[in-house]
Amino acid sequence: MADLKISELPELLSAQLQDADPLPLADLSGSETKKISAKNLFIGGVNLLPAGSIPADKVDSSGGVVIPDGSITAAKLASNSANIVAAALPDSGGYVGQQCVVTGGTEPVEYTWNGTTWLKEGGVAAVEGSTTGLVNTYVNSSAGTATITADIDATTGAGQFVAGPAGAGGVVSQRVIVSTDLPTAGAQKGAVAVDGNGLAMDGDDIKIDNAVTQNTATGHLVKYNEFGLITAGAAITSGDLPVATSTEIGAIRPASDLTVNADGELTHSNTILPGTATKVTWDEHGHITQDASLQPGDIPDLPADKITTGSFTTERIGSGTISAGKLADYATCLIQEGNPGPGEYLGQMWVTPSTNQLRVFGGGSGQDVWISIGFGSLQANNLRWGGTVNAATSTIISLTDIGVSEGLTAGGPVPTPSDELSGLYFVVAEGGSGITIPNVNGQTCSPGDWILYLNAAEGAIHLDISAGGGGGGGASRLNDLTDVTIDTPLAGQLLSYNSISGLWENTSTISGGDF
Repeated sequence: MADLKISELPELLSAQLQDADPLPLADLSGSETKKISAKNLFIGGVNLLPAGSIPADKVDSSGGVVIPDGSITAAKLASNSANIVAAALPDSGGYVGQQCVVTGGTEPVEYTWNGTTWLKEGGVAAVEGSTTGLVNTYVNSSAGTATITADIDATTGAGQFVAGPAGAGGVVSQRVIVSTDLPTAGAQKGAVAVDGNGLAMDGDDIKIDNAVTQNTATGHLVKYNEFGLITAGAAITSGDLPVATSTEIGAIRPASDLTVNADGELTHSNTILPGTATKVTWDEHGHITQDASLQPGDIPDLPADKITTGSFTTERIGSGTISAGKLADYATCLIQEGNPGPGEYLGQMWVTPSTNQLRVFGGGSGQDVWISIGFGSLQANNLRWGGTVNAATSTIISLTDIGVSEGLTAGGPVPTPSDELSGLYFVVAEGGSGITIPNVNGQTCSPGDWILYLNAAEGAIHLDISAGGGGGGGASRLNDLTDVTIDTPLAGQLLSYNSISGLWENTSTISGGDF
C-alpha cells in the first residue's frame, strides 16, 4: 500500500471513518509532513472557515438546534416580536408571556398573553371585546379546557378578595378578607394576633395594654412584669440601697464622728477653732482635738553632728566657756615675717619673729590696717620706719612692711599726716623741695633726712640729719634709735643694714657689695 498513489488508494466511506484515523498533512511552520486524526482535522478546520460560509440548509436540525442562553441580542429580534404595541388588542399572542400595549383610549393599557387569553395588567382576565365586570377565563385542567364565566361586582373597596376556581367548572367568588385568609407571621412577613399579653386593640390601632399612674419625679424604683411593662413605682428609700463593703460600692451611714445636714452634705462632727500650731493632739479617728505651743520638754536631745548649717550667735555661747584647748593655732595672733594682708577680724595680733615687732589689726582713717604696738624705748613713742621717699616729686620710693601695713603703695604720693599715721617716718632717698604736706611744704630735704608724722592737727616734721647727729636728734645710744638693734655686741663687730627687717644690726660678717 505504501507504493500506491493517492488516487489509487481504496476509498474510505464516511460510515467507516474513525475519529482517530490518521491523515497526512504538510506542516509549513516545521517544513515537514505530519499526521493528524480525522476528528482533530474537522474540529480545527471548522474554526478556520470564513464567517457565513455554511448555508443554513446544510445544518441538520433533526435533533433540534441548541441556542446558547443570552446569545440572542435585541438586534436579532424582529419588530413586535417580543412586545406588541398596537391601537387594538390582537386576537392572540406569539408565545405565552408576550406583552401587548394597547395605545387606544385615554391612556395605554398593558396585557400579557396567557396562551388562550390576554390578561390585563393588575391580574384581571379579559378578552378582546369583553364587557366591564364580565371575565372569561380559560382554565387548563385534567378534564380538558373549560370556559368559566362569572359576573363579579365591579366594586373596588378595601379588603376585597377574589377566589379563583379550584378546578374545571369552578366559580369565581368575591368577599371580604378574613383573618384565616392571611398567613401566620414567622421568619417571613405575615399576620399576627393581638392576644392581650401587654397589647390591645383600640379600634384599628394597637396600643400597650398597661395602665399605671404617670410619675415624672426622679429617684424612683419601678416594678415590671414578665413583658417588661412597668406595673408600679415608689420613691427610693434607704432600705432600697445596698450596704457598702470593703470590696463593693454601696450606701454608707455616718458614724458618731460624722454628720449629714439637710442638703445631704457629709461633715465632721468634731469642732476645733481653725489655726496653725506646732503641737497638736488627735483622737482615735485621727481628728485634731487640741493645739499648743512646743515646750522645752517636747524637744528631744539632738547630737551636735546633726547641726550642719547656720551659726551660733554670741548670746548662745556662755562667757568663759571657750578654753585654751579649743583655740586653733594662730587663732588670736599670727607669727610670720611677711605681711599677712587684711586680718581676719579687728584686734587680731601679728608678731614678726626676726624683730619681735608686734602689731594689731585695727581700723584706720581710710581702711583697716596693721597698727604697730611698741618697738623698744623709742617705740613707746610710736616711732616706726615706713620706707623711703623722693623729696623732689613727693612720691614714695619703697616701703617697709610697716608702710605696707599702713595701706601705702610704692610709687604713690607721700601721704597726708593723720592721727593713724602718728609716729611713722620716711627717710629721704632723693633730695628736693617738692614735698607738699603740712609743715614740710617747700622745705629742702637732703638724702638721709627724716619726715616724721605727728598727727592730723600738727602735721609732719622735717628732721635735718646734718644739723643734729646720731640720726636720732639727741639719742645717747645707738640702740635707742628705732632703726638700730644691738644684740649681745662683741669686740670688732660692725653695724650692717638688714634690708629685710629695715634695721641696722651688729654682725661679725660682711658679705657682698663694694667697700
